Amino acid sequence: MTREEFSLLLRSFLEKHDRFIIAGHEGPDGDCIGSAVALGLAIRNMGKEAYIFYDSDGPIVKEAEVSDLLPPVSLEEARKIAAEAPYAFLMLDCSEDKRLGDGSFLPEQAIDFLCIDHHKQSETPKRLTYVEDHTIATCEILYYLLTIAKIPITREMAGALYLGLATDSGGFRHPGTSEDTYKAAAALIELGADPTRTLNRQFHTHAFKEYKVMAAVFKKMKLYEGGIVMAAMTRGDLAKIGASPEEASGMVSHLAEVEEAQVAIYLRELEDEKINCSLRSRDDTDVSKVARSFGGGGHIHAAGCTICEPLLLAKKLVLEAVRAEMKNAGPEV
Repeated sequence: MTREEFSLLLRSFLEKHDRFIIAGHEGPDGDCIGSAVALGLAIRNMGKEAYIFYDSDGPIVKEAEVSDLLPPVSLEEARKIAAEAPYAFLMLDCSEDKRLGDGSFLPEQAIDFLCIDHHKQSETPKRLTYVEDHTIATCEILYYLLTIAKIPITREMAGALYLGLATDSGGFRHPGTSEDTYKAAAALIELGADPTRTLNRQFHTHAFKEYKVMAAVFKKMKLYEGGIVMAAMTRGDLAKIGASPEEASGMVSHLAEVEEAQVAIYLRELEDEKINCSLRSRDDTDVSKVARSFGGGGHIHAAGCTICEPLLLAKKLVLEAVRAEMKNAGPEV
């Protein structure tokens, strides 16, 4: 299906229903939040009901300004809203029910379903799904779909969409950032997005506790032959600096900035035998394949998963998987 064809389908879907629940992947990032908020605002601007749910380990901090435009409901509220009346469901920035976490019941109870995503799929979709896995962000796809469908983009929506472009492109630096990405960004700025504020907030502003986490992570990081950089944080490590696992997220981007790093691995212990794993690559190593081997997903150069094993075993397993994908890494140096 072409982008033009799907844009007409999207508009028809939004016009057909009066009540919507929107959800994205668990542990939402800027692209997930930005796309959900932008589409939710578009729906409300049409005079219809729209609710957002994310399965998150903690409060959404850096994306708070955008998230507050259409705050997410709690799991209890989501269950209540789903039970009160029929609703259509929109899945954004993921295409598998399991990636919704506690919200995985939402697609099953919906009267209609639509998915928009930009991740490589590890299984055949069960429902109507539109994927552009060559596009840097779901927010980029959504900008063009709304534009083609002639659905107005307000200043608030523009800011939300720009957030997704900025975060998933790594500040317009990651491979996959295209001419179309820059065109979308320029159009969103013209519509009212504030690039200076967004980029500074996402990439150049860190809370004091975040710097403490960085220092602890840098102490734990190790460099392996072949250009693998890895750091693993236990709950005890985080407790010593008074940080929660959620506050310690996002460190993989700093590991990936190590000059020798071709692949960066960051592990966080969430609870016994539940390890969050974030992966980044600078070369042609497809870390999404590594993540999918553990039930996760992502892009060639950025991916993540949850490994249900003790931390030491998780380190061993993910290092072996990355080495197998790279085919040239060796022992720790």
